[in-house]
Amino acid sequence: EEAYKSFSQAFTVMPKNAAIALNLLQTISLKASDGQLSGEERKMIDKCIQAIEGGSMDAEQKERFLKVRNQLEGLR
Repeated sequence: EEAYKSFSQAFTVMPKNAAIALNLLQTISLKASDGQLSGEERKMIDKCIQAIEGGSMDAEQKERFLKVRNQLEGLR
């Protein structure tokens, strides 16, 4: 929960930062695996994905993104 709050605040300040969006998305995916997603968090998933797809990432970040996105798609 603390990580979610921190990354959410950072994402609010820098909404186009793909690295922050990826960290936030990964944090949300951990909550999603527990079945604890709020409507706000579901909207945040879409915003994060848009920021990530519109930003630039290195190979490691791209790999992380694909894993997290696949994990979330399995839960939706």
